[in-house]
Amino acid sequence: MEVIKWGIFGTGVMANNFARGLQHSEHAKLFGVASREMQSTQLFAKKHNVVKAYDSYTSLVASNDIDVVYIATPNVLHAQHSILCLENNKAVLCEKPFAINEIEAVKVIELARNKKLFCMEAMWSRFMPIIQYARFAIQSGKIGELKMLSASFSKLKKFDPNNNIYKKELGGGCLLDLGVYPISLAVHFLGKPSDVKGFLVHGDSGVDEQVAIIFNYDNGCQALLAAGFNANYDNNIKIYGSKGMITIKEPMYRASKLKINLYSYQDKLLGKIVDKIKEKYLGKTKKIAVKGNGYHYQADEVAKCLTEGRLESEKMSWADTQAVLHIVDQIKLQNV
Repeated sequence: MEVIKWGIFGTGVMANNFARGLQHSEHAKLFGVASREMQSTQLFAKKHNVVKAYDSYTSLVASNDIDVVYIATPNVLHAQHSILCLENNKAVLCEKPFAINEIEAVKVIELARNKKLFCMEAMWSRFMPIIQYARFAIQSGKIGELKMLSASFSKLKKFDPNNNIYKKELGGGCLLDLGVYPISLAVHFLGKPSDVKGFLVHGDSGVDEQVAIIFNYDNGCQALLAAGFNANYDNNIKIYGSKGMITIKEPMYRASKLKINLYSYQDKLLGKIVDKIKEKYLGKTKKIAVKGNGYHYQADEVAKCLTEGRLESEKMSWADTQAVLHIVDQIKLQNV
């Protein structure tokens, strides 16, 4: 693969995480950064050995030295900044949520399609090797026909009025900040649901602080999802099939371990062989260590797609991004 020259919009937590992650990629060079404040931009550039600190977002996207831009600005600016990059012929990796709603997402995707430019949502969890291993196991029929998925993602947070997750005007709230993780992973494993029910709990902060979601599928499969920042959940994923189940151990957003258990009656059919019981009835744990902080996996996928001339990734397709935000919109409408 080619070495891709990256630019970053923003200098906050996600931008720092991504910059650190790129250090573990053989196919990436962090060339430029821009933010609203030049002082912050310069400090970020010095901290991460960035080649150039640009004085504005527009000057960064005008540069011929940048191949792709990672957008790590507040949620409410994601679509606007993606469009700015695409209009200036820059490929885009946009931090989740890709946009505030489906309408915004469609505008960005259509622009990328019309200009024949690569664009992808930075749902980093999908690119963890153990998630890809689980998907392969499911597709190969390891646990049989899918019946149920449960997933939760919650982090207990102390109220901070300066934190963007508590700012409604910036696209805050647990649904967009944390809920998109279990939603996106459920879509990744099960596809787009035929019916969605979601229940939001709003706190004194004015934003949604907890959400519970049910997916129904025409084939009888279901999903139970939860997210929030007013308690700590188990933060794992369980996928149940007709032959067995897969447990993806916490933290589900940066998973490195899973366990496959086949139901006991399957072992009885095969006979009481000790090795088979250990493997199937007691379960077998698979471990794939996450290299660094894990953010480079999505960057490597971008490099692969750009090298191959692809406009979108099969692992995080435009259709999946649109499906996730369609679900988010449905939940919002159900809680007006």
